[in-house]
Amino acid sequence: DHASAQGRDPNGFSLGLTLGDPTGVTFRAGIAERHAIQGAFGFSPVPGDAVVAMLDWTYDIWDFMPHNPTAGLQLFFGLGAKTEWFTGRYFVKWVGWRKEVRYEPERWDFGLGFRAVVGVRATFRKAPFDVFFEMAPLAVLFVVPEREAYYDFDAAFGARYRF
Repeated sequence: DHASAQGRDPNGFSLGLTLGDPTGVTFRAGIAERHAIQGAFGFSPVPGDAVVAMLDWTYDIWDFMPHNPTAGLQLFFGLGAKTEWFTGRYFVKWVGWRKEVRYEPERWDFGLGFRAVVGVRATFRKAPFDVFFEMAPLAVLFVVPEREAYYDFDAAFGARYRF
């Protein structure tokens, strides 16, 4: 098919940039027709000066435009893991239902957690790139050295080039 040759396989390997939480580099690699592994590495503006790495398994639930010859719009969800190292500059902590923001320049923390992600991805059948918006409204981060669990929320826009 000439169109898929021009636009490259939407389930192939793609690499790009993401803006939001996190802001950095992103990749996606299809592992089956509707399944993929995606990840991101970059800077997280919340809770402050954070370096983040994420890895998710995703599943394309629905293509809103399956018969469109030029583009597809997929709804996807997934499960994944997240690790985050951050300094305490503008450290944000939830105390009960109240958010407490403190400036603690000497503080550092490491977190490891899991997340559930949902998003939409626009793929272009005649061009080798896609754009996406995703959010992880359900994420829990276990923070060391505090040994506490925190609710975390991620959301980002991005674009990837398909190889």
